[in-house]
Amino acid sequence: MIIPDNRFAYLYRQYVDKNCTPEEMQEFFARVQDPSYKETLEALADEHLTTIEVFAGLPDIDWEHMYRNVVQLPATVPQVIERRKKGSIAALFTLPRVAAAVIIVALCAGGYFIFNQRQKERVAVEASGSPSKNDVMPGYNKAILTLANGSAIVLDSAHIGKLAQQGNTTVVNSNNGQLAYNTLNEKPNEVLYNTLATPRGGQYQLVLPDGSKVWLNAASSIRYPTAFAGKVRKIEITGEAYFEVAKNAGMPFIVKANGMDVRVLGTHFNVNAYDDEAAIKTTLLEGAVMVTKDAATAILKPGQQSRLAKSGKINVMDNADVEEAVAWKNGKHAFNNADIETIMRQAARWYDIEVVYKTKIEDHYTVNVPRNVPVSQLFHFLELSSGVHFAIEGKKITVTN
Repeated sequence: MIIPDNRFAYLYRQYVDKNCTPEEMQEFFARVQDPSYKETLEALADEHLTTIEVFAGLPDIDWEHMYRNVVQLPATVPQVIERRKKGSIAALFTLPRVAAAVIIVALCAGGYFIFNQRQKERVAVEASGSPSKNDVMPGYNKAILTLANGSAIVLDSAHIGKLAQQGNTTVVNSNNGQLAYNTLNEKPNEVLYNTLATPRGGQYQLVLPDGSKVWLNAASSIRYPTAFAGKVRKIEITGEAYFEVAKNAGMPFIVKANGMDVRVLGTHFNVNAYDDEAAIKTTLLEGAVMVTKDAATAILKPGQQSRLAKSGKINVMDNADVEEAVAWKNGKHAFNNADIETIMRQAARWYDIEVVYKTKIEDHYTVNVPRNVPVSQLFHFLELSSGVHFAIEGKKITVTN
C-alpha cells in the first residue's frame, strides 16, 4: 500500500505545471532519485498516461538508458528493449513502471530531452554522470532603474507600487517583475530619460509610456523617455530584448543597438545585440521591420532573421528558428544544432557563471530545457548527449570532453 505523501504530490504537480521555485525544483529532483519514492511516483504518473500522445514524432530514444540516468539504477538491470523509431508506445510500456513514470514526468514538464546532432541527424544518447551537488541557481526578476536625476532604485519585492514621478508620468513596479509608466494625457514639459538595466542572472519586463511591452534579458539595458513626444518613438538597448510594439502609424518606433537601427510601426520582434556575439540578430515574429546600419539596409518579413556582422554587412535568413530566438522570453533554454560555446554564452549570462574550456568540443546540440532549473540540470541533460562534461566549482564551470 502506498503511503500518501502530500508534499511529494505537491512538488510533482508544481513540476509538471512548470511552477516550481528553484528550491522546490532541487527538492523534487532529490526525491525522484530516492528509491523510497518509487511507488508514489508510479501512482502520480498513472494520472498522466492519457497524455501518451506526446511521444508521437520523437526521434530514436534509448528509453532504458534514459531511465538508468534519471533514477540511477545499477548496471545489472537487464536490457529489456531495443531502440525504436518515433518513441514507440510499445517500447515505453515494456519498461518497468517507474521508468515510464520518470519519462512521463519529463515529457509533461516540457520535453526535457537533448539530442546530439551528428552525421545526418544521428541521435546518440550515451553515458553521463549524475548532477553535481555543487550547484548554481537560475536567474530571476531583478533590475536597477536609473531615473532622470541619476538616482537608482533596485527593483525587487521590497519596492512594489509607485516608485517615482517623472514629469507627467508615474512609475509603478508590480510584484511580478514588471515596470510600467502611467502618463497623463498632456504634452510633456520636458523630455526625461530613464534606464532599466538587468545584471547577469536577472531579467525584467517593461511597459513603455505608449503601451509597448519590452522583455529584457540578462546583462541588458534599455534607455527610453518617460513620455514619447515628437515624430518618432526612439529607445536604445544593449544586450537582448523582445518587443511587442503598440501600433502608431504617425509615430514610428525605432530601436537603436550598437549603431544599428530597427524601425517599426507596430510589430513583435527580438533583438540580440550582445557584444560577445558574432552578429547582431533581429528576428521578426509579426509585422515588418527595417534594419539599417550606415548604408546597409534590410526589410524583414515574419519568420526572417537579419544578422549584422561586425564588418557592417547584413545577411537575411528565411525560415529562421523563431522559437529558438525568443525561447529565453518564454522561459526556456532552446538551441537547434548549436555549438557548446553558443550555449554556454547564454548560460553564463543567466546563471552568472564563468566558463573555462579545457578541451575543444566539436559536437553540436539541440536543447529544450526550462530556464528555471539549476545549472546542474542543464549540464546533466547536455551530458546525456555525450561528448561534453562539466565541473562546477562555485561560479566557475570547467568544460571538457
